[in-house]
Amino acid sequence: MDYKDKYIKYKTKYLKLKNIDTNNQYGSNNYYKTIKDIDVNNQYGGGSKNTKPKLLIIMCMFYSKNDYQKGLNIDLKSMITTLKKKYNVYLYYTKFHLSHTDAVFSLNDMKLENVALNIHEQHPEKKYILGIESGSAYASYYSKQYANYCKGLLCFPLRGYTKYALERRIYKYKDNGGWERSVSKTYNIDDYFININNKRLQEIITKRKNEEEKTILMLIVDLELRKQYKKLPEIFTIPTTLFIRLDLDKTSFLERNLNNETVSAMKKNFTEKDAIFESCFGSMSKVEWCDKLLKKNPKNLMIHYLPHQDNKFYDYGQYIVKSLKN
Repeated sequence: MDYKDKYIKYKTKYLKLKNIDTNNQYGSNNYYKTIKDIDVNNQYGGGSKNTKPKLLIIMCMFYSKNDYQKGLNIDLKSMITTLKKKYNVYLYYTKFHLSHTDAVFSLNDMKLENVALNIHEQHPEKKYILGIESGSAYASYYSKQYANYCKGLLCFPLRGYTKYALERRIYKYKDNGGWERSVSKTYNIDDYFININNKRLQEIITKRKNEEEKTILMLIVDLELRKQYKKLPEIFTIPTTLFIRLDLDKTSFLERNLNNETVSAMKKNFTEKDAIFESCFGSMSKVEWCDKLLKKNPKNLMIHYLPHQDNKFYDYGQYIVKSLKN
């Protein structure tokens, strides 16, 4: 046995003692996955085996880690640090996560069933699921398809993915001229938004560093999710908590829906009363949708309403932590 063989022998023995998988360390396409999924909570200092439950966070596809504080009022780093005291925490990013600017993906990758399959291939263990913002839809669908592998589900918040929300989105951009007014005069809305195909999608992806194509790509990803509203569960077979955002803060929704000229034109909010009606009608439709869900799920479902999510002085990350503890 030469020195190289001795080195491999003793290193393998050492890694086994440290509870690290030695089968995929070198020369494999799974190397990155193996390193990525190592339990970071019990790597050093020996001690007893890590018995904390697994928590998988499905990240919002529209935000990078650094944008959570500004965009969602979530101190992500602080939230994860706190959660690690109780859980083994893992983060999941979709193949089409928009802050990953080198990602190449297809329409098929955005199908809920394919995202769920990808999640399960990477994280087949039984676990708690936390979906953040748009990630909540994928978390919700995963809990439906792989309920036996889920201990519980929390969505913060779950948007109202309904037929009304889909039709409203198309109305604002197509029927009400929002596309040409605020998105693009170059790309046809039917070809590059409503009826996008893979060829045209790749065209937009290759130019995504430009602001126009970047915006179009974001809208495509959002619309493809909205189109799949019928696939989302209405029956929850595991303990589930949904947070639903209602735009009831007058200052914040007037800022978004009236003072923003582009948005107000798309929604035809010409006066303060128009904007208030728009917000109230949208909130009422969400409450009606939630009532139907609660009637179908008298045991496993709990719904909390967020009056708004624009309180800059409140860290919603710690609110999530408290909700998971309960």
